[in-house]
Amino acid sequence: MEENLNVVNDTQTGNVDGQTEQVNSESVNTEVAAVQNDKPVEKPVQTPEQNAEFARVRREAETKAKDAVISEMYGESHGIHTYAEYQAALAKQQAEAERAKFQEENGIDPDALKPVFQQWKESDPDFQELKAIRAEKNQTKALTDLNSELKDAGIDLQIKDLSDSELLKLPNIDKILEQVQKGHTLADAFFLANKKDIISRQAQTAQQEAIKKIAANGESSPGSLSAGGESDFISQELFESKKSDQRWVIKNLSKIQKSRANW
Repeated sequence: MEENLNVVNDTQTGNVDGQTEQVNSESVNTEVAAVQNDKPVEKPVQTPEQNAEFARVRREAETKAKDAVISEMYGESHGIHTYAEYQAALAKQQAEAERAKFQEENGIDPDALKPVFQQWKESDPDFQELKAIRAEKNQTKALTDLNSELKDAGIDLQIKDLSDSELLKLPNIDKILEQVQKGHTLADAFFLANKKDIISRQAQTAQQEAIKKIAANGESSPGSLSAGGESDFISQELFESKKSDQRWVIKNLSKIQKSRANW
């Protein structure tokens, strides 16, 4: 490359374009009132499924924001359009600099030493043992992360090992492998390949739990149930339990406004 790539602080920290988390003003007012009345503050509790979903959405948004900044800075000049490509270019640039320095100081091309080093690795038992231990450790972590992602997604499937026969049980395995080839971990690749189905399943589960809770409390809804089982009426109890979820509030804002008159 004609010029060095400068490290972008914002993209490394994940705070791209000044993105910050939004603060729920109603929650802040509740906490202030509780402190003034010398009462313990009760913070809304999110389910593990919601936490997993929000973490994935935030991670995806941060990745897109990083890619946008990198593409604007280095797209035309270097042909680099993603943060992953930017990191790879930095690593290559550093490796070339170290190679040139080694050759200047020792008068030997480091590439000429690679066959000798490779032969030593293949014949050294300690190195091979260390390699096997590291591979097993990485496989165990990948398996643990994948099963955790399956559980968060509400899928009743536990992968016992990373053999082909086990991996073929995963939905959309072809898309999962495509994401793995792009550099994603197996757990992240599973989520990206099945994101729509996972989010839809979690939304349906939350909706069914809310309907069961309303029915158990004997509440009567003046609104009607649609063919999809979604109530046009938002009870005050349901609103109080979900108001910390800004995405849910925005999605159901019209129903909430109509339902308030019957609280």
